[in-house]
Amino acid sequence: MSSTQKGGTAMTASILCMAIFAIWSGFSCWQRLPFGFVVPSGTGPRIAGNGLAQRTTQFSAPMRSRSERPNAAQSTGLLGQCVGVLGLAVGLTMYRRSRDGSRITSKVMTVHTKFHPCKKGSRPMVYRKISRDIMSSVVEGFLKHPKRDKAFLEHVIKTQMHGRFQLKLESDHIYDNIPFHQMATDDGKPGGGFRGKPSKLGHHPEDPYYDRRFLNPGSFKKMAIAHWEIPENCTRQVTLKELVDAGVQYGHKSNKWNPKMLPYLYADNDGSHIFDLVMTAAGLNRACYYCMEAAARGAEFIVIGTKEAAREHIKKFGEETGVHYVDQKYVGGILSNFKKVRKSVEIMTRLRDEKQQGAWSSYAPGYREGTESMLRKTTRKYHGIEKMDRIPDICIFVDERKEKGAIQEMQKLGIPCVGLIDSDSDPTFVDLPIPGNASGSRSIELVLGKLADSIKNGKVIAAAAREGEKPVIPKEWDPWVFARERMRHMRRRTKRQPWMKQLYGSYEKWKESHPFGSVTHMAPFHEFVWNDFAQRQGGKGGGKGS
Repeated sequence: MSSTQKGGTAMTASILCMAIFAIWSGFSCWQRLPFGFVVPSGTGPRIAGNGLAQRTTQFSAPMRSRSERPNAAQSTGLLGQCVGVLGLAVGLTMYRRSRDGSRITSKVMTVHTKFHPCKKGSRPMVYRKISRDIMSSVVEGFLKHPKRDKAFLEHVIKTQMHGRFQLKLESDHIYDNIPFHQMATDDGKPGGGFRGKPSKLGHHPEDPYYDRRFLNPGSFKKMAIAHWEIPENCTRQVTLKELVDAGVQYGHKSNKWNPKMLPYLYADNDGSHIFDLVMTAAGLNRACYYCMEAAARGAEFIVIGTKEAAREHIKKFGEETGVHYVDQKYVGGILSNFKKVRKSVEIMTRLRDEKQQGAWSSYAPGYREGTESMLRKTTRKYHGIEKMDRIPDICIFVDERKEKGAIQEMQKLGIPCVGLIDSDSDPTFVDLPIPGNASGSRSIELVLGKLADSIKNGKVIAAAAREGEKPVIPKEWDPWVFARERMRHMRRRTKRQPWMKQLYGSYEKWKESHPFGSVTHMAPFHEFVWNDFAQRQGGKGGGKGS
């Protein structure tokens, strides 16, 4: 109950008390009874008088005469009125105090607490004490303690256990080095070392992120594009006249734009943005040369464009160049959940073969209709990626806002992105942006046509190369997928840190020096297994993973 409700209840009680005493005093005056005198209920003859029923009762002591009785009714009425007024005053006082208390309480409740969500100017939850890693902080506190020895540890355990356990440490070591391979079963699930014979721990090639990180790093990396430049004597793929004729210069309305696209805009004409076609031509030429160079080195592409204006051109692009494409709907997890998507593709292939062979003729009408519906849905989703048996190397898309989910998957796996972005798009995670009209059909056809020609030329170069002349791309660790700070940097609310100003002078200078965030240096690539510790120690439980 709030303080305001308490005050209202007190006032109501005081008013009710005054009313009771007033009624009691009036009743006492009418009965002419002394104060505190109670009329006992008896069984006597009723005497009718003044329309009221009265009872006569025999008392053990004779009653005093009316002249001898004190004026009790007057004293009782006066006392009742005084108590009622006093109760009313007390109720009003409590009510006023409760109002003042409610205002104070409301102010106190607005004080910042550790569970309060982040407000402007407050520290993020990641830096608060409640969000810390308890185990890590306890271990760090123990390691920093000046009396870190066996006696101190015994004292801590005894005080924490409250005397219920008696422990004695035989050595100064808190834990022993347990080989990691004993913590898992043959199928990679935890618990093998505790339930029986120590088992092997192999790799998990079915996990795309694991495979991209440890087993098969990408040959074409996002961070390599930052240091890559187009040769000066290369052939230009597009001219300004072609861009103007296709309407590439038209952007969205001025009130629908992303400020990050400002370097690619030229002017604001009649409430609509106009792209700088010099920047557009430079971006398209750069993207075309990169795609041609990648195709010549054996890269696999995936083209994504699900908006209505781009579906026809995306399908044509995929069929002409022989690359994977998505033109109807991008199903979340095509890359990050690659194993499950391949199962759906196998179901689509099996249903299509059964239909062509006439195996559905024996099905019931209802079952046949459901099977046809399943085949229609899977074909709509996966018909363009039917032959995709591994993670692609490069992604080409149309309109960043429409394909934001696909770009997030590429970002997680470290796949370079080449795309046509409009004035309302975010070019942060697009490695080779092509600023231009992403809504017009002619603009999309021009851009995709130029990219398709570049990929065709690259495949021709790769086919013409001899066996010994084909480039061999060595495996290298991809720092993009190993940078935990960079992954955290993407979703953090605040990015400015005090050490940035101390080391670089300001956050802006640190950002210029680290365009991809905090990325660590990587060692040379080498094949490894998880239980190599046991192999170095001469153990027999280790084995090379699959």
